[in-house]
Amino acid sequence: MHVPRPRTEARPTEDVLPSLFALLSPALGQDFFTLLVEHLTTSCGVHYSLVGAATAKGGDRIRTLAVAHVGQQVPAFEYDLRGTPCAEVVGKELCYFEAGVARRFPEDVMLADLGIESYIGAPLMARDGTPIGVLALLHRGPMPHPDRLITILRLVADRTAAEIERDGALRALRASEERLAAVVDGSPGVAVQWYDRAGHVLRWNRGSEVMFGFTAAEALGQTLDRLIHTADEFAGFLAALADIDRTRVPVGPTEYTFRRRDGRAGICWSTVFPIPGEQGATWFVCMDVDITHQKEAEAERARIETQMRHAQKLESLGLLAGGVAHDFNNLLTAVIGNTSLLAREIAPRSTSADLLAEIEIAARRAAELTRQMLAYAGKSTVVVAPFALVDVVREMAQLLAVPARRIELRTDLQPATVRGDATQIRQVVMNLITNACEAVESASGSVTVRTGRRSMTTDELSSPWMQVNLPAGDYAFLEVVDDGVGMDAATVARMFDPFFSTKQHGRGLGLAAVQGIVRGHGGLITVRSQPGQGTTMTVLLPICEAAEVQPHLPVPAQPRRCGRVLVVDDDADVRRVAVRMLAMNGCEAVGVESGAEAIAMVQADPTAFHAAFLDLTMPRLDGFEVARQLRLAAPSVLRILMSGYFDQVGASSEPGLAHAFVQKPFTGAELTNALEQASHVRTT
Repeated sequence: MHVPRPRTEARPTEDVLPSLFALLSPALGQDFFTLLVEHLTTSCGVHYSLVGAATAKGGDRIRTLAVAHVGQQVPAFEYDLRGTPCAEVVGKELCYFEAGVARRFPEDVMLADLGIESYIGAPLMARDGTPIGVLALLHRGPMPHPDRLITILRLVADRTAAEIERDGALRALRASEERLAAVVDGSPGVAVQWYDRAGHVLRWNRGSEVMFGFTAAEALGQTLDRLIHTADEFAGFLAALADIDRTRVPVGPTEYTFRRRDGRAGICWSTVFPIPGEQGATWFVCMDVDITHQKEAEAERARIETQMRHAQKLESLGLLAGGVAHDFNNLLTAVIGNTSLLAREIAPRSTSADLLAEIEIAARRAAELTRQMLAYAGKSTVVVAPFALVDVVREMAQLLAVPARRIELRTDLQPATVRGDATQIRQVVMNLITNACEAVESASGSVTVRTGRRSMTTDELSSPWMQVNLPAGDYAFLEVVDDGVGMDAATVARMFDPFFSTKQHGRGLGLAAVQGIVRGHGGLITVRSQPGQGTTMTVLLPICEAAEVQPHLPVPAQPRRCGRVLVVDDDADVRRVAVRMLAMNGCEAVGVESGAEAIAMVQADPTAFHAAFLDLTMPRLDGFEVARQLRLAAPSVLRILMSGYFDQVGASSEPGLAHAFVQKPFTGAELTNALEQASHVRTT
């Protein structure tokens, strides 16, 4: 192997190089390599020319970029460097084998197959000195003008190495772009768009198609005001791009509401940042993540938590109100009972009689407050019977009309029958209409009351103020609508709290009692209100398909002697006053403190008592259990239950367990009337 020095008599290279450089100057990439090897074979008079790049695997193999045979392209191939003349070149120096190259490298079978006799190879080096390939000429005979060919290869090698570097960088860039495109377009959960400064869509990935409903073909080149934005929204978007372009500071992630192609709204997290664009321009990448389902789930969870907190508050306050009302009822029973007993013993027109009347009035007002507390707790007296909701509403609407304030009370009353306590529903109607009239603060306004039947879905049967699970179906509804001042969300959230009022002088339990009554009837309340837009309150009640008027049991005006009566109550005051009342109405009454004591007395003599008054809320043995045991021990004894919680009777007692019921606080007349009613039930 030797490298000859250029000889003065050798043919000059000027006749080859100018045409070669003129040909290669505009060429890039594969075109450069192809033209190079073709021109070298034809202009230098050699059989073969190749340019190869060292592979990434340690550089021990060569991948040909272009191969020419007498001006014609040969398919590219790879070969191992070991045992080839190129191994003496790559990473080393230019080599010239003037003869016998095939015999010198017997492992390189290609040389023998092609009949190669001579070889010239120039190393290709990167700018940092790293070997990156080889440029070689191969000839079947002695190399023509080897000095000229060596000079040509030396001069062309640097340009060829630079092109290999540039082409490799371009290939790496393209591979990187392809990977980026695969990531961007292969992420359906992330909507990615690119925009220019004018807001034109430059890229629209699969995630954007899924999120917004427009295909990439429809979106590319368009502006968002033609896709998903209004004119104002698009103007704001362009202003945001201008700020990002000026500050170079990304924006986001920001939560915003978007519209889909079909008009449905969604919520997403959005981030926008700048990237270098073409020709020095700035492009903008927008990445959106659809969080609509998460926000809906959060809203539903918050709604359920609000319902649970409200239900827990109602339960706690209901227990408190019910407990206070129970004890207060017992006290009022003693007050009212003893007052009525004392009034019978003094002169009717005396000062004492007037004072007793005042005491009784005050006690009965306290009893009314107790009934409201029981209504709020859902434990008020419920006289269950079918009734026409229209009749109740019409009666109360006429009563509550307020012409002095020029409030127009409108009605749209369609028939609906409800099973429940008409008296309590009257209280509901009264409260709702009164509140609606008070909400109309102007000199004139209107309140509309509607009734009828309404078909409800499961989703519609939900309310943040009542934790109930009502089945879908038809319900009777009472709706009161006003065009008054309306309420904000904070006021609506508290409107059913006991003693809460927006007025200077509140009305006590008010809507809290309404809520308890509706809850006690197995119904639901919904509220729609906004400041300045009035309020709509809707009460839904289980519907009754057929109203059958239940006849009132006849009660004689004058009670007759009732025989011996047993009064069972753990409260001594209630027990004493009941015994006195019964005694003054012709009964022989005996009071006992516990159910066990009462059962023992009856078992000892089953015929000793005509009737037994049984308090429901006694320790150890309540009134129900005492009634069951009395029914077994002395079936002839009339069993009359006493309580401030009427709903206990309907919910807990089995048919035939009791003959009558007395609501606390009671009067002597109510006790004797209960005896007469129990006797009537026994005989029928």
